Amino acid sequence: MIYFQILYLLIMKAYLAIAFVLFFSISLYGQDTLSIGDKLQVGYEAYVDFHYSYDFNRPFNRIRKFDSNPEYVNQFGLAYTYGQVYFDYGKFRAKVAMHAGDIVDIMYIDEEAYVFKLIRELSFTYQANDRFEIEMGIFPAVFGAETFINKDNLHATRAVMTDFAPDFETGFRMKYRLGEYWSGVAQITNGWQVVRDNNNSPGFGLVHVYDKPQKFLFNYGIFAGNEVYKSKDATEQFKMYHNIFSRIYLGKWIIAPMFDLGMIKDPVTNDMNYWHSYGGSVRYAVNPKWGVAARYERIYDPDQIINDIITATPNGFQMHGSTFTLEHLFNKETTFRLEGRHSLSKDAIFTTHKSDEKVDNDFFIMLSIAIKFNHWGLVKVNKDPALKDQF
Repeated sequence: MIYFQILYLLIMKAYLAIAFVLFFSISLYGQDTLSIGDKLQVGYEAYVDFHYSYDFNRPFNRIRKFDSNPEYVNQFGLAYTYGQVYFDYGKFRAKVAMHAGDIVDIMYIDEEAYVFKLIRELSFTYQANDRFEIEMGIFPAVFGAETFINKDNLHATRAVMTDFAPDFETGFRMKYRLGEYWSGVAQITNGWQVVRDNNNSPGFGLVHVYDKPQKFLFNYGIFAGNEVYKSKDATEQFKMYHNIFSRIYLGKWIIAPMFDLGMIKDPVTNDMNYWHSYGGSVRYAVNPKWGVAARYERIYDPDQIINDIITATPNGFQMHGSTFTLEHLFNKETTFRLEGRHSLSKDAIFTTHKSDEKVDNDFFIMLSIAIKFNHWGLVKVNKDPALKDQF
């Protein structure tokens, strides 16, 4: 529709206006000189998420499709692992992180170059002042209620619907803190979850965040750009995506609703095709060490807009999902979880132990352990004084 194309042009023009305002604010409120200290601050972070899962459908090839984890069932598996190093040097920050696991195999499947699949983050940031910073490189996306790091989520597995939010991006990002809890992000990237541009058309994103730690989180993100529509064999169709999620902390309770709405232009009819998904999690802390959580989600994609899952069935991808999780916090770094998850599809899409049979439902249980730790330290840097004078 012409209205969406007009909105797309307005968003691109808004980027220029935002960039002008932010850079103008730097000149007014930023520091006049760049001060670099005599010490380099270095930190590292590591994470591993290991599990055993048993699928009662007993897929004949032990591969479970239609979400990012677990990929392999009825065996031990590595959901996700990464190692990351941070470098802080005055106003400059760099991050280098590599990763591997079932989630990477699935979510980076369209990246032909193997080296790009290994990179979790390779970014460079300049912090102009306490409010404004600029970031460039490859980095985790700003969209999505649940990340690859399941320890930070409320369950041992990601919701299926969160797989369809961009998880990683390559490009240029500006962040501006509007107040103590308010912040905004504007970005230009190579497109929808790609390291390399796959259709010679950039993507644009705006994100608004209100984050009061352990009290309330609200995140609203918008993506717009020309994108690939695989099921229609089209490479440059206008796409818009709305991503909304929240976390509400009420004593021992955490309530986490989430909602996605996506649309893309049909290359044949020129109409806008839609998909939507919604759901949420509720967690109750029995005591500081034990907790229970439940999640429900609904995905509706009859026109096969979602490139990650093309079922080629009469009703497209339409699914209800429910999850129950028992959690034990062994210590600050280590989390054990026992989880059961059921999925019900409108069409028969799940494989069984018979290679020629498919069913409309799937149930598996999982025992997982996730470990995450980090450390910061100071490393002295011997510099030629002349180098400092160059800044």
